[in-house]
Amino acid sequence: MTSKKSKIIIRAKRVLIALLFFVTLQLSAQNNAVAKHFDDFIAKHSVKISYVSQDMFNTIMKKNEDEYEKELTDVMRSLSSLHVVTSYKKNPDRQYNEAMKVMRKTDYELLFTKEDQVDKFSLFIKKKRNKINEMVLVARDHVDFVILDITGDIDLNSIVYLGEALHFQGSEFLDQMNLSEAELRKLHID
Repeated sequence: MTSKKSKIIIRAKRVLIALLFFVTLQLSAQNNAVAKHFDDFIAKHSVKISYVSQDMFNTIMKKNEDEYEKELTDVMRSLSSLHVVTSYKKNPDRQYNEAMKVMRKTDYELLFTKEDQVDKFSLFIKKKRNKINEMVLVARDHVDFVILDITGDIDLNSIVYLGEALHFQGSEFLDQMNLSEAELRKLHID
């Protein structure tokens, strides 16, 4: 009888460990701004959502290793995920303003906002131990609205390589983020 009881206890422990592991995976997979803060926004607006995992970045690098330069492969190795939320011709200015309201209620730090006659975008970051581990770019032009949410070990000086190589909707805003050394110094980013 004790043998049967100990087998049940061992099985229960294994199930508990498996459940804890599963919950931990779910929490780590959901540990970004899009997953935590934009559920209502996504449900309200007709948007397209794309996701690239760290495994997919590795697959892309292996498939194109001869084609990509070291700078790009370094960037892709350092990233954990990329979420892209986009819409086309659906009142991008209103969507931008609503997304900014959402981001202002979070603990993300607004790093900068740029605006000209056509484009407007704001970059938010989250740091862990003085390193940027997430960046959220909220942007719009006259027809597109985009949220780029990138997690990993992020170097703002190098992230523009990602947009140049992968050409996903919204990547053009990464090109505009290419800040000069003087601009980065003003932002106190190493």
